[in-house]
Amino acid sequence: MPFPCRVISTACISWGSQILTGFVISGFSTYFFEQAGLASSSAFKMTLGMGGIHLLCNGISAAISGNYGRRNPYMVGCFLMAILQILIGILAAVGGSQSLGYAVSAVFLIWYAVWCLTLGPIPYVINSEVSSTRLRSKTFVLARGTYIALNIVNSVVSPYLLNPTAANWKGKTGFLTGGLNVLCLLWAFVRLPETANRTFEELDILFATKGINARKFGKATIAREGEEVSVSF
Repeated sequence: MPFPCRVISTACISWGSQILTGFVISGFSTYFFEQAGLASSSAFKMTLGMGGIHLLCNGISAAISGNYGRRNPYMVGCFLMAILQILIGILAAVGGSQSLGYAVSAVFLIWYAVWCLTLGPIPYVINSEVSSTRLRSKTFVLARGTYIALNIVNSVVSPYLLNPTAANWKGKTGFLTGGLNVLCLLWAFVRLPETANRTFEELDILFATKGINARKFGKATIAREGEEVSVSF
């Protein structure tokens, strides 16, 4: 894949994955809690609790990305969220009692904490690092446009899937979202490079080097001899 296309696709998919990994459920959390069987007051309190989780986990995420890079936390996040979303789907399929509703809600809060530690903040870091100086504004516009387009799709589709008078999936949407998490994980394994501890120039060189896959970015060594640049592993 040509250098600009590889950079832009990495930026667009990584930012779009913020929506895909929480598709349907994350944008309508209060309504989701109610459909899981919680009273309106309990659903509202759960949503307020998500604000505290967001604040705490986003702070911790800085240490995670600083010490463990971008690629591994991204993939671990997708893996854990896929399991949690599928678990939500299983619990929702078992029955509709209030106790199961609280169980579904608890698993959702754990999922949200994982999202805030990984897929919530990391795409911002990835986008700021992968885009070259010459293409940065165009890359950011396309990547953010991808996020907004997927968010519009999410906003239109979610009420229909959750509503008991429409598709009536309720918590079973976890199966759909879990599948999307698996797809994001597979993409990251094949296409997402490790950008930590690299200068913008080094990343430009690595993206432009033919035959280097995403898994080799972190181990690549760049050497210079005058105007000549070589990449080894």
